[in-house]
Amino acid sequence: MPDIILLNQKAIKFAINGQWQEAVSVNLAILKLEPKNINALLRLAKAYTYLNKVNLAKRYYHQVLQEDKYWNMILRHKNG
Repeated sequence: MPDIILLNQKAIKFAINGQWQEAVSVNLAILKLEPKNINALLRLAKAYTYLNKVNLAKRYYHQVLQEDKYWNMILRHKNG
């Protein structure tokens, strides 16, 4: 089993370097191991946004809101 910490580090490195397709691949691998990993979901949504795959980005942002009640609460308060 791949080390989740190393996968997270790789995903972050790819994102920082603007290697969005690689970031997608690593974050998808993380989600296979931890399907509710909020950070991987957020990174995946951002990567898809930069790849101009808006529908996929929306899907993963929506999943974050489904999985994490605090993100949902933050958006409600932010949007008034």
